Amino acid sequence: MPLHEDNRATNSPIVHHDSAEPTFKLRDLELFYNFKACFIFDGNDPVIRRLSDAIYQQSFAMPYLMDQLLALSAAHMSTQRPNQASFYRQEATRRQTQALATFNNSMTTDNSDECLPAFFFSILISQQALFDAFATRASFSALLDKLITGLHICAMVRAVAGNSLGVLARQYHQHTGCEFPGMKAVIRPLGTGFNAVFSAKLADLKRHIEEADVGDIVSKSCFTALELLLDDGTADAAHGPLGSTAIRVVRWMVTVPTEFVKLIEQRRPEALIVVAHCAVLMHDARDCWLFGDAGSFIVHSFIEYLGPCWAEWLAWPSEVISRAPG
Repeated sequence: MPLHEDNRATNSPIVHHDSAEPTFKLRDLELFYNFKACFIFDGNDPVIRRLSDAIYQQSFAMPYLMDQLLALSAAHMSTQRPNQASFYRQEATRRQTQALATFNNSMTTDNSDECLPAFFFSILISQQALFDAFATRASFSALLDKLITGLHICAMVRAVAGNSLGVLARQYHQHTGCEFPGMKAVIRPLGTGFNAVFSAKLADLKRHIEEADVGDIVSKSCFTALELLLDDGTADAAHGPLGSTAIRVVRWMVTVPTEFVKLIEQRRPEALIVVAHCAVLMHDARDCWLFGDAGSFIVHSFIEYLGPCWAEWLAWPSEVISRAPG
């Protein structure tokens, strides 16, 4: 991948030669170097470090993965350089669009060598889609539409992983030395402090839904989402290091079923309130660039949209957001 100098004051697009081999500018080296800062939620986690190293290695062989790596890094830079935020957001969108086009043109159905980079690609593009949703402040409707789009893109991770799970698990272990996410059953500790309160509040919400008699479709989808949130929220370090909380929020967004996303599309109050409880974890991880104050914004927006009839259901998220600093 040849490198060409550029004038940082210009926003000229990167030129692709007839050889179809992409070229990169010096500005892209900065984004490439910055990637670890935006991807590693917890720099002390060796599993995350090995994962990011594997993504780096795979990106040299797959241009679509390189473009998406740079796109996510540009999104992160937009939060670090407010005076250049607009430029980096545009760069993130441009890179993502280019990555999607290359990904769609390059994927084959019978090439197992593409399983791992495709999975990495789905992880990165999901994070960027969620960032786009969490950065929305225009209105409740705009936020929800962006969130729904992000959740549909997150479904790519499930689709890519599910299509070639065995091959993917072997390749993942070969490159990272770790078991593939989801291959082990979740062990739920009883938890103390916040973990115990969080588990109890999810149980209260489940009881509210049961007593409301909302029908099988709504109740089953919400119960599944709550179970996944319980798995993620009560794991060992859920209310500990920033990275673990942030990763668990993203993991929940990736694993919630399509049926639950449809309920969000329908603006079903029960589904929105489940999301509001997830937003409590987002608020806890608000120092993570991916979320910022999105957790607080989501809870306040949902309270305003749903009105006083649902105040009891939203009492705990409202209390947490109100008493937390920032």
